[in-house]
Amino acid sequence: MKYLITSFTVICMAIQGMAQGNKPLVEIKYDGDFPSDAKIEKIVFKTSTGNAIREFDPKANHPFKNVRSQGLIISQDRGEDKVKVQGRKVQDFIPNSSKFRSSQAAARDVSFVETPFNTVKDGNKNLVGITYKLRLLDENYHEIGSTAQIQIFDEQGNIKRAIDTETDVSIAVTTNDGNYLGFNYGGVVDHDWNKVYDEGFSVYSVKTGGKVLDIKADEGYTIGVPSVRGDLIIFALHASNYKYYIVDPKRKKYYVNAYTKEQLFKLKSITKEGFVFKRGNNEIFDSYENAFTQFTF
Repeated sequence: MKYLITSFTVICMAIQGMAQGNKPLVEIKYDGDFPSDAKIEKIVFKTSTGNAIREFDPKANHPFKNVRSQGLIISQDRGEDKVKVQGRKVQDFIPNSSKFRSSQAAARDVSFVETPFNTVKDGNKNLVGITYKLRLLDENYHEIGSTAQIQIFDEQGNIKRAIDTETDVSIAVTTNDGNYLGFNYGGVVDHDWNKVYDEGFSVYSVKTGGKVLDIKADEGYTIGVPSVRGDLIIFALHASNYKYYIVDPKRKKYYVNAYTKEQLFKLKSITKEGFVFKRGNNEIFDSYENAFTQFTF
């Protein structure tokens, strides 16, 4: 059976940092009928009147694209090229990671590398950047290491900040004002289901590129996808219960509270001020200032 592959575009609003009423449009061009980050061909930045400012090709601008010249491309899986390499170890690609759980991790042999990417969005789902990844695989295609570079765009579509990480990056988000970036890391497991990295989350200043907060998850906890409420970044960790970290990077504070699954069944919404629970015909409000434990950094 043959399939006809076409290209189409989706129009979405972007980016942070624009004056009200003067936000440009971002036109995302996909290869094929099924829009996904792996299928993005071009990102076209436009003014509110529809004039193109800049075209950005995320694949051509991939910071790890040089790996293609280090070996043979053997397959394409979900748009991610697998490149076979020989005589390379994890430390050749990630020389200084402090997040590995095993002291032997850096010396493992790398058989294949992949270079996927995915979009970075703010709390309003506006596209604000790209997370570029370098995934290192063993001979059985199990991931044994990963690093990333997160690039944040300015209002003209230029790269205003590039942040290099030492770990895998699951999902990265920015605050709605565009000033801070947050992401979770450490979800990768090897063929024995051992975590490759310590698990945790980081927050960076987009203005300076510096890390302002890094918290390692307690043993046994897994971190979900981060979310944004205004200028707050929310990280949810779960094990037998759920632990929420509400990070306010502008005020250099974060709030922590734990809930059971039963309590969260009654969770109605998460706002910029706190958690709203439904109890019968009433609502119970847990404010970050009063119901959560506060920390400064």
